[in-house]
Amino acid sequence: MNKTVSRNRGLGAEKRTEWSAGKKRQFMRKNDFLKPKVLATGLLVVVTVLFALTRSFEDRWPWLGWVRAFSEAALVGALADWFAVVALFRHPLGLPIPHTAIIPRRKKEIGQTLGNFVVENFLSTQTVGPWFDKLNFASYAAIFLKEHGERLARHAADFIPGLLSGFNQHKVAALVFGQLRSMIERMPAAPALGEIIDYFTRDGAHEAVLNHVLSLASELVKSNRDRIQAEIAAEVPLPDLPLLGDLKQVVADYIADKTVSRICENLVEASENSEHELRRSFRFWVGAQVQRLRSSPAYLEKGEEIKRRILSDPALVEYVSHVWEGIQSALLEDVKSGDSKVQTALADFVRGIGGRLEADAELQDTFNASIKRWALELLSEHRGSIQRLIADTVDAWEAQSMVAKVEDAVGADLQFIRLNGTLVGGLVGLLLHGFQKIVWR
Repeated sequence: MNKTVSRNRGLGAEKRTEWSAGKKRQFMRKNDFLKPKVLATGLLVVVTVLFALTRSFEDRWPWLGWVRAFSEAALVGALADWFAVVALFRHPLGLPIPHTAIIPRRKKEIGQTLGNFVVENFLSTQTVGPWFDKLNFASYAAIFLKEHGERLARHAADFIPGLLSGFNQHKVAALVFGQLRSMIERMPAAPALGEIIDYFTRDGAHEAVLNHVLSLASELVKSNRDRIQAEIAAEVPLPDLPLLGDLKQVVADYIADKTVSRICENLVEASENSEHELRRSFRFWVGAQVQRLRSSPAYLEKGEEIKRRILSDPALVEYVSHVWEGIQSALLEDVKSGDSKVQTALADFVRGIGGRLEADAELQDTFNASIKRWALELLSEHRGSIQRLIADTVDAWEAQSMVAKVEDAVGADLQFIRLNGTLVGGLVGLLLHGFQKIVWR
């Protein structure tokens, strides 16, 4: 509880600090705007007063004509630039003079122009393309995946229970079975089985299978030695006379031992000799079966019949459902445990992708090219939407809000225009007054 309160207080302090910093920045911007505005307006007042004084006393002190000329021209320049600056944002003195209050009156056109300007000059493929060429997205992605693989895996694992709980296991089983059935129905069974057998026989898997069968056959013969002896004893052609009884048993034991021994010796020899006749016959038989599976119409029809019988069995859907239920239970149990194998595997997988991406220069080039192509295509597709977003955003602003935003951005510079206009106007007035004195003195 105390930790929660402390954390909330910390968050509140952070928000208050952020709010205070924002208000401070806003005040500084307004202060930066107000200083030149006060200076420009104050200079306008000064030149106005100066013009009134010099005009009143010029007859007594003629040299004040220079000051009057400066202040008069400065007053004209200041008023002209004041009118021009004010006319951008509002009607001067509240008078609805034509072609004033330009920004609020034409904000729709300004928004459209701004949108076109941004899209054409900043979001064109000629501008963005070279910038993309300088960025190695693959390197950024590789570093991120390697450093944050554990966190990404944890988030993915946390997402699994909610994802699985939203699935209906019968619907999932039907969906999976439907996809498998559609895929299997398009695949001829006999040729596919032939290809599978051929694949394993190329790696010698059938030889291992034969060795295992030979070993099982040898053990089977040895374990059935008594039965073999009994069968032989029953077939020995000696009469059942008391005097010959033991002889018949001895003959049966001898034949059984020799038979079992000879069979086992042949099986061992076949398992150890790669060129044994039995092995050559087995290889030939496997090869013949592969060819029949690939090309025999009878095998093809038999394979399709077996496939149809299996796919039409209702128990198969139920089996798939049970399999999915088992997978779902195992996943849920794993992700809820303290040592999740799924999460560990996901983390290793993510870090492995990052490592592969970092080490493979060709893969990086392909990744970067794909990102650039995708981004440029996305940008080209949505250029119109971006332009409309900018235009609609500007058009949705209230007139006063828009004026405030523009003034906040460029107001200080506009006030310096007023200052410059006042001073430049005064200097022009001095030049004209001097020229007048020279020409018409």
